[in-house]
Amino acid sequence: MISDETIRELLCRAWGLAGGTRVARHDGGMGSQTWIVDQGGRRWVAKSVAPHLAESFAHGLQVAQLLGEAGIRAGAPVPALSGPVTVDATSGDRLALLTWVPGSPLTGADEGEQRLIGDTLARVHRVLRDQTVQGAQRFHWVDPAAPHLVVRPWVRPAVSAAVGALAALQ
Repeated sequence: MISDETIRELLCRAWGLAGGTRVARHDGGMGSQTWIVDQGGRRWVAKSVAPHLAESFAHGLQVAQLLGEAGIRAGAPVPALSGPVTVDATSGDRLALLTWVPGSPLTGADEGEQRLIGDTLARVHRVLRDQTVQGAQRFHWVDPAAPHLVVRPWVRPAVSAAVGALAALQ
């Protein structure tokens, strides 16, 4: 567990975020620690992962960078003053500063949000279709019975319908 004071020190040293920087623990990340970082009307997310997750974290940051370059807000990493997008924390964890994506969290509770989620994912797939991130694992084929699809009541039926529609096209 990285302390808030350590995060403040790293943000100052690696990204030059000093005086007036506010850091608030968020911990909304999956398999990570996260903080909301505010300074002078600007906002970011600081995200830290354990050493054994550093490689997959780096690949995910590359994907977010590709999406950002294509105009899709995906929390692209902000390079540190020395150039890399991650830095070592004193605990051995890797820390990145991510671009803030404004807006309200989507729940998919209504058809309009579900359509927005689907349209955004379609854009993401089009952008990434011909991209290669060295060492990144390609996404496996979608399994409509996968346990993680219980995340929201509408997700499994939507995924099942999409897989069925794709199979019908073939």
